[in-house]
Amino acid sequence: MSPPAAAFARDVITAAGPGGQERAKNLLWAAGKLADYAASLGLDLVPGVVLHPSVAERFTRCECAFNVRQPNPAPSGPLEPISVKI
Repeated sequence: MSPPAAAFARDVITAAGPGGQERAKNLLWAAGKLADYAASLGLDLVPGVVLHPSVAERFTRCECAFNVRQPNPAPSGPLEPISVKI
């Protein structure tokens, strides 16, 4: 996470005042990822821009936002048995 994105996330989460340490940690991570995404688009890192519904929606629809990878393809032939000696 870039330093500007981290600063944005800290400011936003501090203002939101989440109820609990685990919730705050999760929100910091998500806000930082969203801020990095917004910065990559050239957007200003201000709450009114980054937290706008259209930006958040585009972020969640972008496959690269959460490093989603395609699953491995199914094997094309018969599987070989695996034996393990214990």
